[in-house]
Order: sequence, then structure tokens, then C-alpha cells
Amino acid sequence: MANNFLSPDTHRYATLEGNRDCNRRCSYCNVPNQYSRENESTLDETLQKVDWLYDNGFRFFSYIGGETLAYEPFVTKEGLTFFDHTREVVRHAHKKGMVVGVVTNGDFVNERMIRELSDAGLDSLTFSLHSLTRDQLNERVNLARVTAE
Repeated sequence: MANNFLSPDTHRYATLEGNRDCNRRCSYCNVPNQYSRENESTLDETLQKVDWLYDNGFRFFSYIGGETLAYEPFVTKEGLTFFDHTREVVRHAHKKGMVVGVVTNGDFVNERMIRELSDAGLDSLTFSLHSLTRDQLNERVNLARVTAE
């Protein structure tokens, strides 16, 4: 199987980590504690990483964070919201023919975002539901229904 993975015509899967800040402080996650806006990738740098993945045979990837779909006050050093940054990463990868999934805690997701991500070419939206109350979980399930439509 490893030999097949190394063959040039094999489809490869990667996980690409975006901005690392998050609105939650889950006990099991250290990502937000490592956040430094100045050390984060610019949009151009992130798109270069997508290009590298593509050039090296990766056709599928998940984009994770921090919270990938956060908006103000969660902004990059360029002033883009994390959502805007993520949407442009999805758009770029989609234009290359890549299959893209995004992982979110769902706290910032709304129908407009779902439409914009869909229009950009998003293939999969995964809701990470590790630290929610029952009401928050019900809200995420309803958003997942909207996503499925």
C-alpha cells in the first residue's frame, strides 16, 4: 500500500492548518494557546501551500484551524476575517480541481456563509461538536441541515 501512495498518479489527502486562533478554549486543544497573528500565513502564503499540495499530487484536503470561519474580531495580519481567508483558500483550491473540506466549531456559521462557501466550491463542511451544550448542539444540527440542502 505504501508503494501505491508514492506513485505519481495516486490521489493524496492532506490536512492544511490555517489561522490558529479560536473563540473557544477547549480543554483538549492547545491550538489557540500557540496563536500569534504575526506568525500566521498571509493569504498569498496559504495559496502557495495549496499550490504546493497540488503540484505534489494532493487532490483532497481538509482545512482546519483554530476556528476557520470566525469573523471579527478574528482577523489576519492582513485584516481579513478568518472566514474571508478560508473562503479564498477554498476558491483557489476549487479552481485547481481539488476537493476541499473545512472543519469548524460552527459558532460563527450562518446561511450566508454556507452559500458563499458553496459558491466558492466547498465540498464538505465538518462541524466539530466536542464542547457544546444541548442547545448549541441542536443549533449546529440545524445548520448542518441547511448545509445539506
